[in-house]
Amino acid sequence: MGELRQLLGGRPAAAIFSWQRARKLGLDMGADAAEETLLELMARDPTLVRRPIIVVGQEMMVGFSPKGLERLLG
Repeated sequence: MGELRQLLGGRPAAAIFSWQRARKLGLDMGADAAEETLLELMARDPTLVRRPIIVVGQEMMVGFSPKGLERLLG
């Protein structure tokens, strides 16, 4: 979980959690799920981490967005 915390850099775990994948796996979780719970789930099942994750400096983009990528890479 340390790697996930480092990647998040102080951001909430929900920022990279794949809620859609969680629903497909039958995980009944509300948007107010505890931070530690989300981290534990992502550590156990990496498919629950949204991808791609692109970090440039202090900026992070999660998921694919051509416009977002263009903005991030300037």
